[in-house]
Amino acid sequence: MKNIRATLVVGVACLGSTIGLRAQELPNTGLYALYQDSGLQTNGTTVTAWNSSPIGEGEQSKSQTRARALNQIVGAPRLMALQTPTGRKNVLALDGKSSVWGTVQAWGSLIGERTLVVLARLEPNAQGTLFDGSTLVGLSRAQIKDGIWQVGSNKGVSPSMGAKSGVWQIHTFVFRPQLGAMTVAHSVGDENKTIDAQQNVPQGGLIIGTDATRQNGLQAEVAEILVYNRALSPDELKNTSASIQKRWGPLASLGAPEAVRDANAPAADSDRAAIAAKLADTKSPIIWLWSGDSTNEQGTGQNRSVAQNFAERVRWEKNRRRDIVIDQTSPGLDATTINADFDTRIERFHPSVVILSPAGGVTSALQLTTTIERVRALGAIPILQSNGGNSALVKSVAQSQGVLLIDSDTNTASTLTTLSLSLFDALGLKDPASTIIKQLGG
Repeated sequence: MKNIRATLVVGVACLGSTIGLRAQELPNTGLYALYQDSGLQTNGTTVTAWNSSPIGEGEQSKSQTRARALNQIVGAPRLMALQTPTGRKNVLALDGKSSVWGTVQAWGSLIGERTLVVLARLEPNAQGTLFDGSTLVGLSRAQIKDGIWQVGSNKGVSPSMGAKSGVWQIHTFVFRPQLGAMTVAHSVGDENKTIDAQQNVPQGGLIIGTDATRQNGLQAEVAEILVYNRALSPDELKNTSASIQKRWGPLASLGAPEAVRDANAPAADSDRAAIAAKLADTKSPIIWLWSGDSTNEQGTGQNRSVAQNFAERVRWEKNRRRDIVIDQTSPGLDATTINADFDTRIERFHPSVVILSPAGGVTSALQLTTTIERVRALGAIPILQSNGGNSALVKSVAQSQGVLLIDSDTNTASTLTTLSLSLFDALGLKDPASTIIKQLGG
């Protein structure tokens, strides 16, 4: 095991923090590891490692940089894209079940003063661990519980400040050992809190996205992480924040990350062909399930919802009496809520095809991509149906994941009628002789 006196800095950029401060270069003295967008390694859109950027010259420095790669993977951490004033950049997206980490043997152990800086954005209602150690003798950490940040170690954590979701923030954590104990200074923009920890616990290895038990995963996007082997001064922390914003742009200008096209994802045409094969098999019933916002299930011109029109067309006109059409939509149901209750809302019905129409607002590309992956993991085929509140987001996810898209920009009755017709058309069910289609004006 490597024993290195060190400072760890994690920065999460906060809305409005250090705006107007003249951008400085990153402090180089004591910089131990630097995780930036260029270091994200992927297979398709699944992150396979987060390499540290080169810090110094010489073979020894390069060797140490390689050793500090976060190349141990749990779950499927995802690559997503963020539009910034300085260009399109990649970020690490964590779904609460995934993490990236480095072993203590390779990454090392920080036993003295250290600083951690992380640029990150929390998903709505996020709970879990932002960072932890990967060995029982080095578990210093930061986590969120019940909407409150907590910092400390496996020996005990203390509350520091409220957690904010949906905005990019720069969090800094400065650890200072003191006579067997330690203090942790946690800062976010102009807000800061110093707590007294019960024991001095080193940072042995580094995990991003969960704790060492893999039980407390965090839903968040992480753009940049800096680790120092010393305690940065207040001025150095300001310069670090300014340097991060020089690369990424003012925090107020950063929005939600977007899905990235997955070259390994199935093509929408293959899903369409698979559904056609299911419809052609008259001996095997299909379970069709709708989940999402019930706004899209309001009455169409014939006072039927889209799901009801579909049931009439498939079960009666196509004589598929054994098919089941389940409407699990409800007002304001978004992808975050679907994922939190996935087993009840979707999995228990063992669906063959799942039509997702998530509400706008808190639905994010990360959450919707996670829903699609979980649907596919069941052996079911996902279809995305957009509405006025989420059209752009749903389109981008459909394109990135190769999912069939039934598109709409509004929620009027006439548009819902069009959605019914578009769904029939996409699945090869449009027939001028159909009574249902005639009633819908198709």
